[in-house]
Amino acid sequence: VDKHIQQAQKRAGKLKHLFAAHLGEAKKLEFEDHFADLVILHGPLYHLPDKDDRIQALMEAKRVLKPKGILLGFAINYTASTMVGLVQGVITHNDFYDMCLTELQSGNHQAPENMPGVLPKAYYHRPEELKAEIEESGFVHRETLPVEGLIWLDRNYFETRGDEVKRERMMELLQIIEKDPGLLVFSPHLLAVGQKLT
Repeated sequence: VDKHIQQAQKRAGKLKHLFAAHLGEAKKLEFEDHFADLVILHGPLYHLPDKDDRIQALMEAKRVLKPKGILLGFAINYTASTMVGLVQGVITHNDFYDMCLTELQSGNHQAPENMPGVLPKAYYHRPEELKAEIEESGFVHRETLPVEGLIWLDRNYFETRGDEVKRERMMELLQIIEKDPGLLVFSPHLLAVGQKLT
């Protein structure tokens, strides 16, 4: 988004450690081969509903990475809307329920017209599917991690985070459960780590 690029450029000029911000498109980056040590895809894997487009974005990330470079690919879990709907008590609203069924069955997300503010159109991954797309693009899949894990289900989540003792206990719990692949479906967002070997 051009506005965000301009904001980033303005901020970059005021920092001790400078950075550059460029307007671009994930499927066609304007960087040379072997340019970056790390590429973060925070958007393309869910904003591109077509698998071929996601693979193209992943392969473009691989192109600009140096050998041994790391990819961090963020995705939305196919269970995300369903969990939020259950927690917020709106799962039985007809349009919301239908949206959740579609996401659970196909990964395709299309927000109902009567739900402004909800991500309009996207793709929601199953953990194993996210891993497969990373590998299909030529990366070695290192791991998939839950971004929130189970702890977002804490009814007093923000209060817990604001209390140092409670937060420490919650982080201890998170460290224990975040490596359990069976619990990945309980995290609304996923983070896949890939590596380009050569």
